[in-house]
Amino acid sequence: MTLTKISFGYGFLIVLSICLVFGFSQNLKLGWAINLFERFGYLHITMRVMPRNDTKWIFREPSVEIFKDIEPMKKTELLSEGNSVFHGNFNMFFCDDLHELFKTYFQEFAIERLDEPWEAFLENFSNETLAYNLGINVSYVSGDHCYVLVKITRVRDKISFLPEFEALNASVNQAVLDKADTVKLGDMSSLWGFVKTFGSHYITSYATGNSMYQVIVYSQKIYKKLRDKIEKASGFQSLSNEEINFLFSPQFAEHMGYVLTSSGNETLLNWAEESLNSSYTVPADPPYKITYSNLLKLYRNSKLLKQLEVLLGNEALLHLKLMTVGPVFKDKQIRDWFLEVLDNNLKLWEVN
Repeated sequence: MTLTKISFGYGFLIVLSICLVFGFSQNLKLGWAINLFERFGYLHITMRVMPRNDTKWIFREPSVEIFKDIEPMKKTELLSEGNSVFHGNFNMFFCDDLHELFKTYFQEFAIERLDEPWEAFLENFSNETLAYNLGINVSYVSGDHCYVLVKITRVRDKISFLPEFEALNASVNQAVLDKADTVKLGDMSSLWGFVKTFGSHYITSYATGNSMYQVIVYSQKIYKKLRDKIEKASGFQSLSNEEINFLFSPQFAEHMGYVLTSSGNETLLNWAEESLNSSYTVPADPPYKITYSNLLKLYRNSKLLKQLEVLLGNEALLHLKLMTVGPVFKDKQIRDWFLEVLDNNLKLWEVN
């Protein structure tokens, strides 16, 4: 399987500074740990990564502070206002199958010792739920289909550790150290007792903001022709607006998904419905018109991008990197055994 990414955008303007993290969710904190096994396959319930229509929150997964005195080790990247029309990225991804589509959507998420991070969020989704969150008809989440994911993203805040941060040398809260000392080699109950209390992975970086996306479905034959055409044309940017409107429309695609937003913000969805509609006339007897949503209508459209600049707020989790809490075990033998057990169990979760 291959994954092709074609990017066209207006770039991010970034200002670096060291500062405190100001909260949009009290649980989303650098260096805090979560128990990945508590809701494996259901993390979308506590992390806003796909559309939801309930109350506003970004991250509500129970978490606990395991490191102390880490404020000087934080790096905060804040989006500069600048003079650009839009401070974000507009990307197009070619995905050979559904697996590649999930992998692409969650490419900004990484979980140590887990090969397919997306499974921690979507493994227990039914086909109907997957289709709903992708904005496509349920018939297109099975069978031999190919996909193009169009996504426009605006990051508002990005928090991470400075490069010199080393978890093995970091100060650990005494309560965590005391519980770690109760873990005995080969004693599974003591290990899982620690995980239940202080988690399996800690947050080493995250980013918040919002995005809009659309999935376009193609037959394998048409998809290959489309990808070849763009590669021969030396990229998407060389295509005219007329070619774009033809190739990424119901005239060429098998199915056009709805334009969705990662946060599920109704204001954004209403704006998209009003502003991103396209249509074409089918040459039949008599002719008739087909209307559809088209995220690509934003391309080369400074007026719409300027409106979207304001609408894409700080409402969703766009990036998350989790590392195991192994470094809190100062005994190397215990630490290695902990990581081995963690690794084996994550593989079992992925298989099942």
